[in-house]
Amino acid sequence: MKKINFVFGIHNHQPVGNFDFVFEHAYNHSYKPFIDTLLKFPHMKANIHFTGILLEWIYINRNEFFAKLKTLIKNEQIEILTGGFYEPIMSIIPYEDRIGQIKKQTEFINKTLDYNPTGMWLAERVWEQGIVGALVDSGIKYVVLDDSHFMSVGVNPEKLKGYFTTEDQGKMLKLVPIDKKSRYLIPFSPHEDIMKYFLESADESGNTFLTSADDGEKFGEWPGTYNSVYEKGWLKDFFQLLYDNKDWINVRTFSDYTENFKSNGLIYLNNASYSEMMEWALPANMQEDLAVYKEDFKKKGLENKFQLYFGKGYFRNFQFKYPESNSMHKKMLYVHEKVYEMPEGKYKNQALDHLWAGQCNCPYWHGVFGGLYLPHLRHAIYENLIQAEKLADISNKKDNLSKIEKRDINLDGNDEIIMNNRFISLYFDIEKGGAIFEEDIKEINYNLLNTLSRYEEFYHKKLKKLIEQGKISYDATDSEDKVVVKEAGLENLLCFDWYKRMSLIDHFFHSDTDVNKIMNLKYGEQGDFVIEPYSYDIYVDNSGNQNLKLSRNGGVWVDGFFEKIKVTKNILLKDRAIVIDYSIKNLSNKKLDLWHGVEFILSMLGGHAEDRFYTVDGKKTENYYADAILTLEEKNEITMNDTYNNYSYEFNTDNYINIWTYPLQTVSLSEAGFEKNYQSSVILFNQKFSIDIDEKHNFRITKNIIKI
Repeated sequence: MKKINFVFGIHNHQPVGNFDFVFEHAYNHSYKPFIDTLLKFPHMKANIHFTGILLEWIYINRNEFFAKLKTLIKNEQIEILTGGFYEPIMSIIPYEDRIGQIKKQTEFINKTLDYNPTGMWLAERVWEQGIVGALVDSGIKYVVLDDSHFMSVGVNPEKLKGYFTTEDQGKMLKLVPIDKKSRYLIPFSPHEDIMKYFLESADESGNTFLTSADDGEKFGEWPGTYNSVYEKGWLKDFFQLLYDNKDWINVRTFSDYTENFKSNGLIYLNNASYSEMMEWALPANMQEDLAVYKEDFKKKGLENKFQLYFGKGYFRNFQFKYPESNSMHKKMLYVHEKVYEMPEGKYKNQALDHLWAGQCNCPYWHGVFGGLYLPHLRHAIYENLIQAEKLADISNKKDNLSKIEKRDINLDGNDEIIMNNRFISLYFDIEKGGAIFEEDIKEINYNLLNTLSRYEEFYHKKLKKLIEQGKISYDATDSEDKVVVKEAGLENLLCFDWYKRMSLIDHFFHSDTDVNKIMNLKYGEQGDFVIEPYSYDIYVDNSGNQNLKLSRNGGVWVDGFFEKIKVTKNILLKDRAIVIDYSIKNLSNKKLDLWHGVEFILSMLGGHAEDRFYTVDGKKTENYYADAILTLEEKNEITMNDTYNNYSYEFNTDNYINIWTYPLQTVSLSEAGFEKNYQSSVILFNQKFSIDIDEKHNFRITKNIIKI
């Protein structure tokens, strides 16, 4: 009689910084009903992984859930998997943090469930051989990966009905493949299709192993699945079907299988993740080409044969694809260095916990999942990293020092500049516009420059095509055979930045420029200052304050000729104020008429909230929201008020100037459909002026960060 060993697993996760109501909804629609259903079927076994941040939330807010888990453990129905507490990508964090994250998760499971896990769920199944040592040193015996990891190095699919071993520096780890087809079938396909596939996979030996392990949110939290999985009974019927066929389907746990069956042998895997992730890591144009090739192979009936050659992206390339992801990651490494310089004790333990929370993987990447496009998730990363850095600076006695530091923090081969005092830290990209790419308000652990530039994604062309074909729906409950678009007009937001959005970027405009042309990138950039390098000088003024002077000898197109000018900006950081003195000098041989603009970014985490709004001269503007498009003429003050955080950001100029504002908004695709994301607000100070040969135009912009 043909038999099969079936291992069923789920991975449950909510990212650091996600809204409490999201945790609550997922608990009620996925985690709780899954466990309640499992309790009704004592014959059923499952492997379950909760990330530490989620397990901690449940422990604090729904403690009764743990009694149910303990019952299942006592009945030997579930095996709990450990992992990094805050679900980091193990390969992109330092060795010590890999150990620390796993230790924290395992100890929490020990404490709350009296259980010692030995298997691990690897975040996003991102594999690099170099992580083996840290995993083994953390007490891990096996890791669960995708079958595509194994097939990409030439493993025969028939051998994927078992597990393998690998090693690094003599440290051995078991690797268990997840079957992709069963991952796609469960819980979306009819039960008879799944049983048919199980029968096809079974053999006479009784050694064949098949596992389905994937996101637990597929069971109730994904759109439409609560109705199908629980209300219509898909899950309970599946569990019953497994019991009814127990004579040939043997339901096991990972440990049961890996401890009682032989390995298929030694293997070394490529750097990999699941196939979709490796495609998302590719640039948009390569994803587009890939889709064409895949469709061509599909028409020829060769898709399955050659699918392993498709989409060979690499997770770390998200840091190349999105500079904002790289900035977060390198900030994390910078803070890691500071934290590990701290003396042992409770403050270092607190700093470590914030550092680890700042390693949560979701905001570092983007696909159909991934939270890079969600400002509140990026904010949570910075919030924790800034808090860890503050604790480290206090412990290392560096918190009261006003200083300017030169350091290649982005590890791109070029120095960046960090200006720092008790209240504010500013990070300057000298090679690209002499602009500020991070502005930390320390008292509230807030990076005011937590934004995302507008990038062209592969699915943007798909959106336009679907709209043209009428294959979209604006109603999530009525979207059969259509893709959900959460609001009309998203296609009008599809313009893509040619430079990284930062503060203190210098523009020179063509005479027909207006705020809408700038917002939609349809204006003429007349100068060469936006993405070009600036020279710098660090000096102490007569008051003993350190200053940063940035300057560039560049040019501006005027009446068809490229005329030489010099832009100098002197930055002084004084308590809660940033003072910027500008000087624009005419180096040409004729009088010049110029239109100069200075761009500032304010990430307010919500574009249309009542507690984030503009005021001018102390009064709300007519359209006062953070996503307002404003054209204010001849003004010398504007304030962004953040009453949620009890702070305001007041800009003053020493002369009357034009002040324009507009929102940066992106369009992203998730499992719930296409949606608009507010990223930040842009304030653009601009003025027209004439300067004679060797003459300078000088002005000052002061930004006051005010605690309300």
